[in-house]
Amino acid sequence: MKVSKGKIIAAIIVIALVAAAAFVFAGQKASANTVVTPTPMATVNPTATASAVPTATPTPGNVQVISIRALANGQYDHEQITVNAGTPVRLDFSAEANAGCGKQLVMRDFGVSLISRNGETVSATFTPKAPGTFTYQCGMGMWTGTLIVK
Repeated sequence: MKVSKGKIIAAIIVIALVAAAAFVFAGQKASANTVVTPTPMATVNPTATASAVPTATPTPGNVQVISIRALANGQYDHEQITVNAGTPVRLDFSAEANAGCGKQLVMRDFGVSLISRNGETVSATFTPKAPGTFTYQCGMGMWTGTLIVK
C-alpha cells in the first residue's frame, strides 16, 4: 500500500499539534483550593501601562485581592505583586483584546491557569503557604511577572 507524501505531512502536522497542546496544558491542573469563576468586567482602559509594585488589598473575610491585566503592548500591568503567606488570595485576571498569548495567565506553583476571552475578568483563589518568590506567566512563557509572598 502506497501512502501519498501529502498524507504523511498532514499526519505529522496533526501529531505535532496534539503534542504541543499536551505540553501547554500538562502542568495546568487546578489544585483542590483553586476556584475559577468568570466574572463580568466593569471597564476597559486602553491606555493602561505597567505600574509600581502593588500589594494585595485585604477584604472582609480575610482574603487578599490582587488584579493583573495583560496589556496589548506585551506586558502585565503589574509585573510584581506582594501578598502574605497563609492568607487566601483572590486573583482577578483580565486581558486586552490584542494581548495574544498574554490572554492566559499561569501560576504553576499554585495550580492556577486562567484565560480571559474578550476582555472579561476571570478569578482564582489560592493560599500561598510559605514565603518565597514565584513566577506567573502566559501560557507560552513569553510574558512573566513575579509574585512575592512574605
